Amino acid sequence: MSSKSVTSSEGILTNTVKQAAVRTGLSERTLWDAIAKKKLRATRVGGRVLIPEESLRKFLGVGGERRKRTGEL
Repeated sequence: MSSKSVTSSEGILTNTVKQAAVRTGLSERTLWDAIAKKKLRATRVGGRVLIPEESLRKFLGVGGERRKRTGEL
């Protein structure tokens, strides 16, 4: 199973919980708790749980322009 983020020409669209933890510096447990408390939106696709980039940004309170192709939040 691939661990790559789903991307488009505009940048990252979704992250796994593990990828989101690495990118944000938050623990996977923190992200799982936020998903369980419905503070962070996630979608199950097959056996994977994907967090939309937009949802991750909203959870972190990061707004403004998207940074293209850099993986930065």
